[in-house]
Amino acid sequence: MTKNLVLAGNFNLTNVDELFDKLIDLGQYPVETSDTVTILEKIGHFLDEENEMLYRKFKEEGFLKGRLPKRSQSILIFSVFEAFR
Repeated sequence: MTKNLVLAGNFNLTNVDELFDKLIDLGQYPVETSDTVTILEKIGHFLDEENEMLYRKFKEEGFLKGRLPKRSQSILIFSVFEAFR
């Protein structure tokens, strides 16, 4: 199963340097400081966190390696964007 996320905007951010610094504080190291890259890196960070949380949850529930439910079906995108704020 594949999920898509579409972003649209002009992304003329005036605080891109501040957002870039916050990404570094989160442990991300984007290669560019452009608006689009900064936004995508931040979304990617929180998607990774959600995925890791689901992995741990399913593992604690006793699912065996290779038999984990598909996490992509369980990711709640609104929780990712809630963390994004």
